[in-house]
Amino acid sequence: ITDYLFYAFCFIEEEDRLKKYVDLITRVQPTGPYIFMGMSAAGPLTFAVTKELETLGYEVSDIIFCDCYFIGQKYESPSEDYFKIIHGYIEGFLEKLGALFYKNRVLQKTDKYMKYFFGATDLEIVNTNIHLITSQNKRDPGMIRCWDKFTNNGSFVYQGYGPHEEMLEAGYIE
Repeated sequence: ITDYLFYAFCFIEEEDRLKKYVDLITRVQPTGPYIFMGMSAAGPLTFAVTKELETLGYEVSDIIFCDCYFIGQKYESPSEDYFKIIHGYIEGFLEKLGALFYKNRVLQKTDKYMKYFFGATDLEIVNTNIHLITSQNKRDPGMIRCWDKFTNNGSFVYQGYGPHEEMLEAGYIE
């Protein structure tokens, strides 16, 4: 994609993370409108940053979610089996990249983010368009419209390409 710049941020573990994200974002781009993208479990954090910016008077025109779903209630705490599955997936990904030396650091950060994710329950209404791109994986039809109730603007759903784990890979772009 040559017409846009993308900036990515690691999960900030401190409790004042939203303020820190706002500071990072406004240092790169002092004024909006902003467009955010979140993939998979990044939905609640992307949403929280959007709400924080709007509360401070900034404009976020769009959120693009890639296979992000939110049920609007507290998730069950993850089991040990869940973490084993996530850890196995991450280890395989790092091995594919030749970056296993980051394994412990990445797993620790992932565990902290997943605790944040599973505790995210209080999403408020935002004034931005929400776009959900779904993977080819089967989803409960009720989940597809999960973001509708969290925006005063439009909520749109698009069918994406490939399974969840591969939907951003170049092989699916024409």
